[in-house]
Amino acid sequence: MIEHTNNTESSFEERKQQYFTKLGLQYRRALQLHKPTLWGEKNTMDDWRNVSHHCLVVAARCKVLAEKLHMDSQIIDHLVEAAIVHDAHKKAEIELVKQANETGKKLWAVFEQSGEESAKILADNNINPVTQSIAPFSGHGSLKRIQEILKKETLTTTEIAQLIMYYTDAISQNDAWCVDINNPNTLETQSIEANVLDYRLATHIDAPKYSRLHDEGLEHIQGKTFDVMREVGHSIEQKLSGIFQERTNKQIISTDWPSHIDQWITEAITQEN
Repeated sequence: MIEHTNNTESSFEERKQQYFTKLGLQYRRALQLHKPTLWGEKNTMDDWRNVSHHCLVVAARCKVLAEKLHMDSQIIDHLVEAAIVHDAHKKAEIELVKQANETGKKLWAVFEQSGEESAKILADNNINPVTQSIAPFSGHGSLKRIQEILKKETLTTTEIAQLIMYYTDAISQNDAWCVDINNPNTLETQSIEANVLDYRLATHIDAPKYSRLHDEGLEHIQGKTFDVMREVGHSIEQKLSGIFQERTNKQIISTDWPSHIDQWITEAITQEN
């Protein structure tokens, strides 16, 4: 729990709460999908609150980034909905991973199974087909499709949304804001080469629970999983910078995207009434 030391900090936290509450209410139909899959019979967020909060943080980052890229409101709505539902199956997925660790089953296969189950949930709940086409673009399971998109010179609106979905999830650690890599108190600062994307994936590589998944990438994507995720993430940053310059005639250094995204959200929060 963060203790507030002055009224300015308190006011910002209150406005931040208002901002995310409004976002959840605006896309409440998508958020309702968390009830049966995450919140349980008591219909509360208590046990899996961090997953729902994570989805809202990813949704906020998707929304502000898509707006800055001058995407139309309809695709932004589908993108934000996709961000909100993308981890609705997380509770069941974690159970599958636990079972795989006990039995020695390949983790890659488990995540593929989870992806299929998640897709069925979205279809069964009549989630918009465009939203359904964007939601799976998170994590290592979408790497092959992301790599194919990045090979293209010209992207469709949906493909840009898919890149944004993947990227914002990749830089979002639980429900936290992006890590300040310039802060001397940041853990493992010396190992960070560029930005929060590198930081997050470095922590995954160093975590024993992800070691098998990291190695299994060699069988599916010709490289260790989190190494490829890092490479793909930075390629998306470069693609986004190109699109941004083309549409706004302004430049953003590719590795600065995380800080820009959160700065834009911070500005939106400060404007809350």
